[in-house]
Amino acid sequence: MQWAGGVVLITHSEAFARLTTRENWIVQEHKCIISGEADWTALEKEAIELGLNYKEEDQLDAAGNKVDRSKKRSPADVKPKEKKELTKSIKGKLAADAELTEFEDACATAWDLWG
Repeated sequence: MQWAGGVVLITHSEAFARLTTRENWIVQEHKCIISGEADWTALEKEAIELGLNYKEEDQLDAAGNKVDRSKKRSPADVKPKEKKELTKSIKGKLAADAELTEFEDACATAWDLWG
């Protein structure tokens, strides 16, 4: 499995942390001390050498499933809270005679906001 994310490891074992991490954030007495440094250029080079080619479009959800970005979002996908905010934004754009995005236009039509 190819994964380009990060991991937060919480441990009380310094030896374990040093063996498993490149960068440590030690939180103690209301302070955070950072030791080590993640060399992102070296990590990227290492990933290429290992054949781990992370593409921006290869997004994974929290369960590790590949997210299909090719499916266009529809007005039916909008949750109620977002719909309320988006409706207000679209109405404001319509009142100001501003250009709508393709998605906003679809929402305005589906939600009958043109009237």
